Amino acid sequence: MKKKTTKTPFIDNTKVVSKGLHPSDGNILSEAISFFKWLPVFFMSIYGKISIISLNKKIICIAITFITTFLYYPSRIDDYDIFYHLTFGEYFVKNQTFQLDHSIFSWTPADSNWRYGIWIGSSVLYLIYELLSFKGLFIFQWFVLLSIVLFYVWYNKMLNITINVVDILFIVCLYSALNLTAIYIKPELFTTLFFTITVFIYFTIKFTSNQKLFYIFPPLLLLWVNTHGGYLMGLYFLTIVLIGESLNCFVIKNNNMPLKNIKHFSVALFLSYIAVIFNPYGVDYHIGIIKSLIEEEYMGYAKRVFAWIDVWRYLIPKGDFAFRFFNTGWILVCMFILHVILTIYLVVKKRFFDITIIVIDMVLFYHGMKNARVTLFLPIFWIFSTAYLFKKAEITAIKDKLAPLAFIVFVVFTLYVFVLSIGSLDDRSWFGTNIERYSPQKEIEFIKKHKLPQPLFNDYLIGAYVMWKLYPEYKVSIDPRYGPYWKEFGPEYFRMLETLSADAIRALHTKYNFKTVLITMHSTNIINAFIKLPEWKLLFFDKSAAVIVHESVVPTLSEETLNESLGTDRFKDVRNPFVLYNLFSFYVQIHPNYGIEMLNIYKRNVSNLYINKYDMIEFMKNTIKAKQNEISSRAK
Repeated sequence: MKKKTTKTPFIDNTKVVSKGLHPSDGNILSEAISFFKWLPVFFMSIYGKISIISLNKKIICIAITFITTFLYYPSRIDDYDIFYHLTFGEYFVKNQTFQLDHSIFSWTPADSNWRYGIWIGSSVLYLIYELLSFKGLFIFQWFVLLSIVLFYVWYNKMLNITINVVDILFIVCLYSALNLTAIYIKPELFTTLFFTITVFIYFTIKFTSNQKLFYIFPPLLLLWVNTHGGYLMGLYFLTIVLIGESLNCFVIKNNNMPLKNIKHFSVALFLSYIAVIFNPYGVDYHIGIIKSLIEEEYMGYAKRVFAWIDVWRYLIPKGDFAFRFFNTGWILVCMFILHVILTIYLVVKKRFFDITIIVIDMVLFYHGMKNARVTLFLPIFWIFSTAYLFKKAEITAIKDKLAPLAFIVFVVFTLYVFVLSIGSLDDRSWFGTNIERYSPQKEIEFIKKHKLPQPLFNDYLIGAYVMWKLYPEYKVSIDPRYGPYWKEFGPEYFRMLETLSADAIRALHTKYNFKTVLITMHSTNIINAFIKLPEWKLLFFDKSAAVIVHESVVPTLSEETLNESLGTDRFKDVRNPFVLYNLFSFYVQIHPNYGIEMLNIYKRNVSNLYINKYDMIEFMKNTIKAKQNEISSRAK
């Protein structure tokens, strides 16, 4: 099993295991066909009975949507970005500034001219944290998520459309698609909120022709550019919309937006471009972002980071079933296909065509499938544009006809998400209750207590937490910002990871002469590569990371420091399967007996509801056996 060595998402190990049927089960194919013929009838009967007994289907579906979404958005332990944003926010607030030299946190070469316009976003997150701790940050996350639905309900009320089961299905698909980005606490949540407002205003104008609303865009973009870099997608979106509406007006001539409104739109968009200049770095900020996006060297290594990986690869599961990526990818595909079908229907049956909507669909679909972080835009645009098309083409009655079918899809899909969410939960934690349980708190305290020497070499992922807990006493070698390091240390770091050979590690050490190493347990291959070298000594490790020092440091350490307990008993109460697997991967490389001890803890502590439990147990057994054979071979 390949281990992650860069800032990649924790891929949900939710592989669906097919259970073989006994030969006496009869003709399996015919039984399966009969079952799937019966299934729609069954759900239709449920749908009808709910009406007969006068229960409110909408309330039931809304409750199911909330429960499913809640389960689908647990606290994540695989992304440390929030910690460097809290560090930035603290810096901005305490120094009463909106500028930041990003090289001050690093001891390795870092670009002091790198620009990152998040002073409002990081400051707000820090202030929320100071006021309400981590729970407050997750309350903010749910405020953003719920605001999308509130704007959607508001828009439908404006259109005089009654929300039904079809809309609720759209909403549960929306939340499922947004999970790749909106599950993480970072200023990107502001982009989710601001893009929702932008789309809401745009479709409100399309329906009401209220010209004054165009002038909300400039102040919104002014706020957005100082909050998160996603403002660029906002400008990009509005620019394409203006082009599309101009084509609608002058070429298609469908009067979706009259000429006078297009004039106001043009003025508002021009003012929006002016507004984004007002940020701490001026025009240089925009130039820097665009250059980074088109710079092959920069994006070459950035593709290793979660935000920039493509979603296409997850449409067909290979090996582990990454169901969060699978869900988002297929929902985007279905949304795009449904809009194409709806567009064709409107052209043929209603002689109605809106070029703006189909062009935006294509653009956002293309970018979303290409880059994981852009997946948030199409679902938000899609849900509002669908409501608009249904109303504009006067086919809202179709929604009522589709309600029974939508109910079937809703039940099947929410059941699927519910089961896999329960089965893939590493830690049953919500609202940040365990966000620091699996952060390297003990490891950081060990470094501080024993005053381990600098420079400190750390892996990419853990750098954000080091920055939050150890700066300014210790600086990081690299962290998940990536940008400040791309010119020198970033490429060197990633090249070292490509082989993890003794020569690669020694070359990096010779150049930078770091004394202490802190590596997350997500990257046990890096840890093992270091401790295999005689000049590096493992001092301490806990659930989240390992502390390693160079041999030149050992004589300066006390007896207490050199004799920390590193046994497996420390983890006898850990229940998180991901953490236990990481510990197993580390221990088994030291000796298979330690691997057996961790396997026994895994068997005992991991919930039987965890989908991958028995597959992982088999994998661990095979790994132990392979290690035992390796030792036997060496002995001969």
